[in-house]
Parts: sequence; structure tokens; C-alpha cells
Amino acid sequence: MEKTDLYGYVAAKIASAGQYSLNATRGPGGDYLKRRVYTKIERLADGFLKSKPQDRLVLLPGFRGVGKTTILCQVYRHLTEDLRVDPKRVLLFSADESVEFIMAGIADVVKTYSEGFLRETLAGFSQPTYVLIDEAHFDKRWGIGLKILYDNARSMFFLVTGSSALELGVSPDLARRALTVPVLPMDFAEHLMFKGADPGEADAADALLRGDAKGLWEGVMRTAASKGIRADLEFREYLFSGGFPASMWSSRERTYDALFSSVERMVEKDMPSVRSFNTDTKPQITRIIHYLALQRPGGTSDAKLAEWLSVSSKSVRAILDSLEKAHLVFSVKPYGGAAKRVRKAWRYYFLSPSVNAALRFRLGAYDEADQDLYGILAEGMVAAALHKLQEGGKLWLFYDPEKGGADFIAKTAGGAIAIEVGAAEKQAGQLKASMSRYGCQRGILASGQDHVEKDGKVLKVPLQVFALV
Repeated sequence: MEKTDLYGYVAAKIASAGQYSLNATRGPGGDYLKRRVYTKIERLADGFLKSKPQDRLVLLPGFRGVGKTTILCQVYRHLTEDLRVDPKRVLLFSADESVEFIMAGIADVVKTYSEGFLRETLAGFSQPTYVLIDEAHFDKRWGIGLKILYDNARSMFFLVTGSSALELGVSPDLARRALTVPVLPMDFAEHLMFKGADPGEADAADALLRGDAKGLWEGVMRTAASKGIRADLEFREYLFSGGFPASMWSSRERTYDALFSSVERMVEKDMPSVRSFNTDTKPQITRIIHYLALQRPGGTSDAKLAEWLSVSSKSVRAILDSLEKAHLVFSVKPYGGAAKRVRKAWRYYFLSPSVNAALRFRLGAYDEADQDLYGILAEGMVAAALHKLQEGGKLWLFYDPEKGGADFIAKTAGGAIAIEVGAAEKQAGQLKASMSRYGCQRGILASGQDHVEKDGKVLKVPLQVFALV
């Protein structure tokens, strides 16, 4: 590419960033609300302007549609509108666009921005400068490029979004330099906030693990009722099609179309950046995704999947591993020793139950009135909440592999907790069996009841409490 063409691209990005960010962060009703994760990112951007701390390379991995681009544009507006940073000192661009249309990687764009547009060397910036990069994983050399830029440009702050596979490209050297802040699907608290009934900053995870969620849930119910919102109806909407900002203003059918398209696009464009899959592998990936969407909660055997697909178990394991690393699904392993975790099948859940619902909708296996489907999505939601706590270092998540056991075993620093999930009100028999089998300190029964109560060592909570995590 000619140097003048790349300079023109950079100049155009600087000139159009203000309007682009406005369009990406404002709807008919005004500016979009900011997600809770935005607060942490804004704090990091502000801190750089004040003191240039070590955390000046921030990675925002996440599944398509969770709102990464909106967050990036909200940061741009905060910098230029609230902090009055010169717009020339904020470069906002997408690596998807730069690689696809002008064949320029991240390092090329930033170097041209520095030396051509600002006429300064990377090492000699006169003022703090921000580089906001969307879809970074489309540049196959993004990791080494950012490492070099980071080491040379001490007065430059990098905020980088992309597929959750983005984390895979982090070399050990870059990992020491980067701070990763995953952008996950919205929880139920954020859903209520977007509906106008913000439940506040109460720590649902702490309340659950502590075994005392009564005050938390009653506070949420009061807040929702004060705004004329039925929390039970909103929860059903959240379970079937929530978790993604765009779903707040779309019909369920349009939400499902968008989610299904996101999964297809992930297979076509994101998965090759995770692992070197060939063209023949893509149909196998799609078939495994459909299999996971249609199965009832239970273990998935690599050998059975391999036989069904007529491929090797090694190929199946590679696909499942990559789907996990792309944050479409996650696995829950059986509770027990190392041998049991190897022998027994792993369970797989989608990071958001609405993705599972969207796939079922497109595959003709969807009936909103079906109580079994409601139960499948509810179990997936609880699993996703527990997985989020595991990723945050608060527990280790397993399932009980013994017949008639609880759905999950959460191992914490204070002991094991058995967890059972049901769509309707249910008894605690399976839960107590697992508690006795593994010496659990407590049990949690999440079901369709509408209140929180304690029954000895068992805490009974509405399903919605887990959705607040």
C-alpha cells in the first residue's frame, strides 16, 4: 500500500470518529446507558491521563454483540467531550476494516498516525495519546505489533477489543504488559437497569456464597415494583432473549436472527483466528454447535461425537476447546479426582442462554410454552453465573457425576456448596444427597419460587437471584 493512501485512511478516521462514536452510542431515546464494565474501563483511561500508570494496554475480549464497539465509542466520547482531550490525540479504528480494505495491520496504522499525522516519533510524544482499536484479532500479527508499540510509545494508551479468541494471541511477553477485562453478556441487574429499575451495586455473588440473599432479593423486587416493572416477566424475557444490549430494543425474532448470524460469523471469521481450521472443518464446527444447542443438560463424550461426525476424537477435542476459547460455550467437569475428570464426560453450556434459545429457534426445536425448554435455559443461566464466578477466582465449578446428584458442586475456600436448579418449585432431595456424599457445608436450591428462605443448611432462592450475579 502507498504511504499516502494509509495517511489518508488515518486522516479520515480522525475526522469521522466524532460522528461515528455518536451514532454508535445514541439511539432515538438519547445516549445509551453505560454497562457496569464500562466504569472500570473509564477509570483506567482517566488514570492514564492523570498519572500514566502501568495499565496502558487494556484488552476487551467478548462474544459478538455484547457491546464492545459501543463501549469503545463511549470511551472516545468521554475522552473528547468530558475530559476535553484533543480529538487529534484519539485514534479510533477497526482492524477488520484496515486489514480488509487497505491491507494495513495495526502497527502500520499506528506508525503512520504517529509519524505521518502527528509528526512525532513513537518514543517522543509531547502529550498523552489514545489508540482505540476494534476487532484487533483480524490482524494476524496484532500481538507482536502491540508489544512493539507498547514498548516504544510510553505516552500512548491502547484500548483493544476483539473476539474472545483475542486472548489466545497474547504471547507471554504481551501478557505481562496487558490487562484483560472480558466483556460478558449482561446480567439481570443490567437488564433491569436498562429497563429503568437499577437495583444498585449489591453483590449478588457474595450474598449467595455467604448463604444470605433475602435482603438482596427483596431490594430488587421493591425497586422493580416502584418503577411499575414485573421482575418475573422481565426475567422470562431476559432468559429467552436477553444478555445482549441490542435485544433490549428488538423483537425476539430479530434478536434470534442477530444471534444466529453472530454464531455463523464466528465460525466463518473468528474461529480461523483461534486455530488453523481448514475449510472442511467448518461444517463439523457448525454440527457440534447445533448438537450442543439441542442436547439436554448432560455430559458430552468426545468419542460419541467423533463417531457421529465420522472424525477423530482429537478433532472433536480441538473444536470443543476452540469453542470454549472463543467464549461461545464453557465446560463443567465432574467433581472428583483427576481420574474421574478424565474418564467422565464434560458438560457444555452456552455463555448466554439466549444464544441457546436462538439456535433452537432456527433449528425448529423451540416452544416458549415448553416447561422443559424453560428448565434447560434456566440451568444454563445458573451455570453461566457460576462460570463467571469461577473466572473471577471466587470458586471452582463442577457437576456431580453420580446418579441422582445435584446439578453443580461449587468448591470455595470455605468448603463445597451443592447447587440444584429447577424451573418450578422442587424438593431438595437430590441436593441433600450430594451434600451428604461430599460433605458440603451448604446447599442452594434455585427454582421457580418467588421468595428466599432457609431450610437448615439449604438456601432456597428464586432463579432470578443467580441471574443477578
